[in-house]
Amino acid sequence: MDITQQPSKLTRFWRLPLLTGIISIGLGIWTLLDPSESIPVFAYAFAAILLFAGVSQFVSSWFMSRVGASWGWSLVIGILDIVAAIWLFSLPENALTATFIYIIAIWILVVAINAVVEACSMASSSPFSLALMIILLVATMACAVIFLCNPIVSGVTAWLWLGLSLITFGVYRLILAYKIKNIKSIRFRV
Repeated sequence: MDITQQPSKLTRFWRLPLLTGIISIGLGIWTLLDPSESIPVFAYAFAAILLFAGVSQFVSSWFMSRVGASWGWSLVIGILDIVAAIWLFSLPENALTATFIYIIAIWILVVAINAVVEACSMASSSPFSLALMIILLVATMACAVIFLCNPIVSGVTAWLWLGLSLITFGVYRLILAYKIKNIKSIRFRV
């Protein structure tokens, strides 16, 4: 079944991938230039965001329980997020950094796989752009897989793989933003 989106509704959101692309490239460059400073900051920021998400989920589940909506899973996820954040904050900085690097490598891999689907939905607008976006995403996944497959060697160069993954993903997001901004029509297959 084809669902046709009105371009005006979709193109309003072109700034979101642009912003995430710029942030990803900036973080990637910072990681390459100063890994000893950037990675621990990322790790603590990740733990703080996880804590915030857990508290938000917990509060949301409480409000949902008042209206009788399905709230059980929201409560469980909130509690798990809070426990994980407290655990991360309790780790010494070097253990937190190592744990964070594995978590972020897996996250980058999952996001890149999801982004391939996102890029394929844009195939009708430009085959060349699609090929370029897929190449960038494959490079992003390769950097994450290289790290995950050989953590001993990659432990020394984790900052390199993380920085390159963030930069290639950021460039992909910039191209996606440009394609969304200039879209005429798009068909999503369901």
